[in-house]
Amino acid sequence: MATKRNFDPNEKCTQAIIFCRVSSKRQKDEGVSLEVQEKTIKQYCQNKDFNILATYSIDESSTKGARKEFHKMLEFAEECKGKVAIIASYIDRLQRSYKDTPELERLRSTGKIEFHALRENLIITLNSPAMDLTIWYMHVLMANFQINTMIDKVKASQKENWGAGKWQGLAPIGYFNDKDEDRKATVEIDKDRAPIIKILFEEYATGYHSLQSIWYKARELGLKSKEKNHKIKEQIIALFKLVLEK
Repeated sequence: MATKRNFDPNEKCTQAIIFCRVSSKRQKDEGVSLEVQEKTIKQYCQNKDFNILATYSIDESSTKGARKEFHKMLEFAEECKGKVAIIASYIDRLQRSYKDTPELERLRSTGKIEFHALRENLIITLNSPAMDLTIWYMHVLMANFQINTMIDKVKASQKENWGAGKWQGLAPIGYFNDKDEDRKATVEIDKDRAPIIKILFEEYATGYHSLQSIWYKARELGLKSKEKNHKIKEQIIALFKLVLEK
């Protein structure tokens, strides 16, 4: 059975959802903070006489993970009665990857939702001409290119560091991240936890343990994580897998 529409594609849009997003500390500090975005969009809504239905102000990557808050916003917009404008300060605050295109296009092509990007002075609706759609996706293309370029740089940096015998990222449990005399990133032995890690490897070498039982042993020895939001079990398993794969 077809779902009954809760909107008229030809009606004028008079209501809006504010969508603000940052994904890094630098963005928060460089003029695109959530507060700045929200203030700018609210003024725009006031000028357009839009009724604001909801504000989504989130710290979330547009290219990593499932974008849970983004999809919550789209679900909310679809359930609202009448047409809805989703308003963002920049196109790349709403979309930086083509993976979101099918869902956004589905909602736009029915006339349920229209998109407003303030910096680009662009409004995308059911009846947008090809040129406007092309401009929108050119911005998405450039944002996606920027992401892939950053990924290439990170991979190149990792390869160079690995070649020089340097550790990448968060130090494994039993070590801690530090800076050497030249202020370059390095890792040092954690004198509090390294002895426990040594015992765990000695226990595992007996052949009587699985990774699960090693975790129980670690808990018995009082091993705890010093990093917020990093579970000790996951760290233990990651460390043993890293060593065993060598």
